Amino acid sequence: MLKHSFLVLVLILMSLTGHSQIKRYYINSNNEIVADSAKAEFYMKVGYDQSDSTWKMHQYTMKDTLMVIGSFKDEQLEVPHGKFTIFKITEPYPMIRYDAATRRIVTDQEPAKYYIATTGYFVNGKKDGEWSDYYLSGNLQFVRTWTNGELTGRYRSYGANSQKVLVEGDYVNGSREGVWNTYASSGVVLTKDIYKKNRLLNTDNYSYEVPAEERVTPAKAGYNFKAYLSEAIKRINFGGANLQIHVGVEISEEGKLIVRSFNPNPKINNETMLVVLNAIADAPAWKPAFNNKGVVKQELPITISFPSRSIGVGFNAIVKDIYENRFEPMQ
Repeated sequence: MLKHSFLVLVLILMSLTGHSQIKRYYINSNNEIVADSAKAEFYMKVGYDQSDSTWKMHQYTMKDTLMVIGSFKDEQLEVPHGKFTIFKITEPYPMIRYDAATRRIVTDQEPAKYYIATTGYFVNGKKDGEWSDYYLSGNLQFVRTWTNGELTGRYRSYGANSQKVLVEGDYVNGSREGVWNTYASSGVVLTKDIYKKNRLLNTDNYSYEVPAEERVTPAKAGYNFKAYLSEAIKRINFGGANLQIHVGVEISEEGKLIVRSFNPNPKINNETMLVVLNAIADAPAWKPAFNNKGVVKQELPITISFPSRSIGVGFNAIVKDIYENRFEPMQ
């Protein structure tokens, strides 16, 4: 990503050298031009491009990070015209995880990330054609089609890693219209929704038979896993508070339970959480999942509810809301 960003900056500098005199403008929080850079929120470099008779604009943070590339029909930058590229910077944030080797909860600092977030075109001040949004990885997330400033045309959302179309349909003047399909990863239609002016008229759900090469026989404990975990957590007491602990587990090809994620809760201290996580990590091995090619890894969410101390293993309705990626049509 850094190599790609460096290449983008080099190309920008090369393109700017072919323009007329480059002007720099400092802009405050009210989008007003100010002479004092200390009062500015960001700055822009603007130059006239004779090749297409547009004014090229590059917007930077006050720390010289490029955030927007675009072009305009006028020097006042009131009528966008041409391609726009919008960059984003994620804030650094703490990543809390379970370290099985030290049997501790540790916090890693996830660094800030700089990436292309959106690309698209304006024609005479209005969005036109396909506008694409991207994941942090650079993969496509959404593609929306605009016509003369209206959300009109094909919409698609894509899987973060597979890059396969997950949801597809059409907008007309900003409203969903006609057939909207939701797909399985294989490309098979799972649901077909019919819209009229953004109102859902009908939904058809289709049965989906998993291809033989994708069929997995789930892992099995071979013992009463819920009873084992209940015994391990019996001394945990939250004084009647309604709490849930969600743990994402991977069952390895050897049947070992590996804690991959958990939901931190300010009401649950690390010592208490470790009782749960260590118990899961120490659980006797399961019989691993397998398909027609042999044993495979399997994801398995575990939910513990208090004060009832009930234990859910598998993708129940509550856990799905947390673990599934949602690809709902965007307005």
